[in-house]
Amino acid sequence: MYILKNIRFLASLIGIFTLLVTGCTAVKTFPNAARPGETVSLAVGSPDNLAISTINNVQFESDAALGSPVDITANVRSVFKLYADKTSKVYTDGVGTGTSQIVRTSAHEPWISIMVIDIPTELSPGVALPTGPGQITITTDPSVTYPTIGSNINDISIGLEILPGVGSPSTFDYEFGVGSQLPGNLALLESTPRALVKSDITDATGITSGYGAIELKLDFTGVTSTPINDSNIRVVADDMSSFSQSNRHIITGVNNEVLTVIMMSPSEQLKSYEMRFEAVLTSGNAFIGPPPSIASMTFYDINGNTVTDSTNYNVEIR
Repeated sequence: MYILKNIRFLASLIGIFTLLVTGCTAVKTFPNAARPGETVSLAVGSPDNLAISTINNVQFESDAALGSPVDITANVRSVFKLYADKTSKVYTDGVGTGTSQIVRTSAHEPWISIMVIDIPTELSPGVALPTGPGQITITTDPSVTYPTIGSNINDISIGLEILPGVGSPSTFDYEFGVGSQLPGNLALLESTPRALVKSDITDATGITSGYGAIELKLDFTGVTSTPINDSNIRVVADDMSSFSQSNRHIITGVNNEVLTVIMMSPSEQLKSYEMRFEAVLTSGNAFIGPPPSIASMTFYDINGNTVTDSTNYNVEIR
């Protein structure tokens, strides 16, 4: 059994989960007050392609020292996604929920991205960080995109109260078994290199055409260090059915290094943007070449007849 020893951080995550109903950026850190040197978490909305490598700049500015921000980009320890329970109302309440509007304005599954960051101990060399309120500002790479239903982390600052004293970064200790305490490894929560297939649709507003099935074949020849097969690749598909109402089902298989992904809708409500998935390699295999290529793309109506669709699809390795 894993038992998280940092109760304050656990309570913070519970608060963060409430933001999943809207995909919003929190205007305060979790916890919202910390001593210099301690670790806080930031809920930064539902961006696509956010990772440590796509964060350009992070600064902390104390209200007591306006005009003297501290660059804390190097203090970012981890960026990962949180998802709600698949049986929760996030996924089952239909098109009127806030989370369904994340799908509508981003064409990806709802999630909350979490940034874990250590607070600096000094304003400048030899000058302690002042106590009192301050702000964290974040600038991300242009490749990071956001739902259009509200502001994103490039537009707003996140409040943090600095408490007296000096703390230390959290090691996120947990107990594994009995009497075996280990430090947590946040890197295990982060995305691993994967091939992402997605449409060029970034806003699903007004898309009403539905299909009985969509079949995509992805050719991995020369792309990986070991040829792919059914046992060394995993398909992780975004679930956007809370908005599309497709009740989609998925079948996958590999033949001669060609991955086939078939999505089906018993109600013929499968939307073209729902063909979004990540192909993840198992341990020991790696991407060594260009992204895999789309070998074929076929759309079907509810009777199994082929139909046409003009949606463009892209494949990239992230």
